[in-house]
Amino acid sequence: MTKLTDAQLTLLRAVAKTGTLAPPSQRPTKAVATRLLAMGYLTRDEEGSLELTEVGRVAVEPPTAVSPEEPTAQEQIGSAKAPKGKLGLLVTMLQRSEGATIAQISEATGWQAHSVRGAISGAIKKKLGFEVASEVSQTGRVYRIVETGQ
Repeated sequence: MTKLTDAQLTLLRAVAKTGTLAPPSQRPTKAVATRLLAMGYLTRDEEGSLELTEVGRVAVEPPTAVSPEEPTAQEQIGSAKAPKGKLGLLVTMLQRSEGATIAQISEATGWQAHSVRGAISGAIKKKLGFEVASEVSQTGRVYRIVETGQ
């Protein structure tokens, strides 16, 4: 699981508090924002301002007890509110009924195979809490997100 630095958490909390944040121009803050964008915690709106993704929101807002009819943050991530960017693409590919192979995900994201496996293990399983199943098929090992009866 990715452990966020104090600077990363501070920037995420600032975006969460204000809703959006103008892109930073100073070097240390700009580097932190760039890293958070690459990790899928932030995204840019039409004007280029920074906004939290659902993954970022989960990182700064600890899960709270909810009533059964209210979806949890992780259930929302698994639905139409999936993370944006390459991590969102990965979730979408894994949610398909046919799943996806490492080669398919690598081609779609531009990531190397070891990065895809790391994202499945770290971001998808550990950070977002999805259960991922894998099985060997004629096309190779296929990964897919499986629904758990909660």
